[in-house]
Amino acid sequence: MTESNAVATVVEALALSRPDVGFSLRSDGRRTTLALPAAADLRERIAQVHGLSLARSLIALEDPVLWGFVSPLAVSFPTRRYLHVAVNGRVVEADSFAPAVGRAYADLLPKGRHPAAFLRLELGPGEVDVNVHPAKSAVRLRGGRSAYPLVVGTIRSALAQERTVGGTAPSEEAGQELTLIGQFAGRCIVAHLKNGKPNHARVPGPAGRKRRRGL
Repeated sequence: MTESNAVATVVEALALSRPDVGFSLRSDGRRTTLALPAAADLRERIAQVHGLSLARSLIALEDPVLWGFVSPLAVSFPTRRYLHVAVNGRVVEADSFAPAVGRAYADLLPKGRHPAAFLRLELGPGEVDVNVHPAKSAVRLRGGRSAYPLVVGTIRSALAQERTVGGTAPSEEAGQELTLIGQFAGRCIVAHLKNGKPNHARVPGPAGRKRRRGL
């Protein structure tokens, strides 16, 4: 991986953790290599970063503590590229959650294939310790607790519901409302449909971006 690609990966991870913030990346101070306007929600941000097809296919996790999106059984990948985790809005090392995600999909995917998982863990400030890694990219639950059973159980429950309705990609309203309206710097520009028409206010133009926060 080149240095520029490594930087873009970091920016994408930060953007996934904060859909409400616009992100842009320039090379040598001139050429824009990454442009992600503020998104309406996490699914829209996933579409911006990883494409509309993946974003539409994802299954929602709706636990009050663990929420986000995971891929249906019909969608898998040769690597864990599409594993992203944030705890209380902070990006953490996804590898520490990989065993739990893998266990949730155990015996459900072909050998050597991996799911997509965009997980958000919401805990009280006294329930998590972020001082276990110099870069604060890892967390530990206080009291010796583990997020492992919560991750496995929540994903398994969502997959069970998907299999009950026939194992096809979900037709969740939020996913179907996304529509591709263009591309910029190699990324999807999407908008939410409103009354069957694109709501362009969701994806601000140059003037709109000036009024939004950006990193």
